[in-house]
Amino acid sequence: MEFIAVIVIIGILSAVILPRFFNLSNPAHESVVAATGGAFSTSLSLAHIVWVTVGSTSAQNNINYGNNDLDVNANGWPNTTTDGLTTITSHNDCDDIWNGLLDNPPSVRPFGSFGGPDPKLGSPTPTDYQATRMNSTTCWYIYRHISANDLAIVYDSNTGTVLLDSTIGNGFSPS
Repeated sequence: MEFIAVIVIIGILSAVILPRFFNLSNPAHESVVAATGGAFSTSLSLAHIVWVTVGSTSAQNNINYGNNDLDVNANGWPNTTTDGLTTITSHNDCDDIWNGLLDNPPSVRPFGSFGGPDPKLGSPTPTDYQATRMNSTTCWYIYRHISANDLAIVYDSNTGTVLLDSTIGNGFSPS
């Protein structure tokens, strides 16, 4: 009888404890996105400092930061690597900003460039983030290693603001 009671107690404990133990991957993914967002935000601030330091008050092409190919808007925030553009015009611009700011960054691909199903963790060539232009001033970098697509780094090139968003879900519509 005691043996049955012990088995029942172990069963109840395992039903409560095991799901919590196996759900540790979400906080780990959230930490990765938070760390990457912090690095991205710091790089943006450094690029902005370069713009301010040289006394700029207007949009500039090829500022002296990173690969020297970042362009900044009239507010001094990176918006592309294509000379002459003052706004974010495509998903590729978001991709260019990411790679122009970060040294050895996590992989990123522009929205729609996957040519089929988006690569996820476990595919031959996984992509860490999907670069998505939401409007002429905003890029979302959606984390690809979880199926819900609900972790992202959001960049506003008008203000230089970087936000971590965990409420995106699948219902977004890029422009």
